[in-house]
Amino acid sequence: MSFKNNTESVLTYKVEGGKKRTYYLDVKQSRTTDHYLVLTECVKKLDGTTERHKIFIYKEDLNKFLKALQQASDGMKKLMPDFDFNGYDKQYREYKPSDSTGEETEMSW
Repeated sequence: MSFKNNTESVLTYKVEGGKKRTYYLDVKQSRTTDHYLVLTECVKKLDGTTERHKIFIYKEDLNKFLKALQQASDGMKKLMPDFDFNGYDKQYREYKPSDSTGEETEMSW
């Protein structure tokens, strides 16, 4: 699926979450120069297609969202004290999509 997006990605981070999951964290700028965060989960299906789920976090909700995320994360770790969460760490990085010529391009889905 492809569509024209009226916003510009200012910053993108890519987190590889296993063999079939990839997460993108995009800071986007709207036409009115507001900024917001888009969390995208991409899941590769067995038939070769990719399923995408998006969550939009707007500037007025960012601190509340981050606080709740940290509390949920801490709670999960308390519920699973024997699990080694650090054993699954992969380095995340800033992500700059490029086309076949090596030029940076806008991400489109």
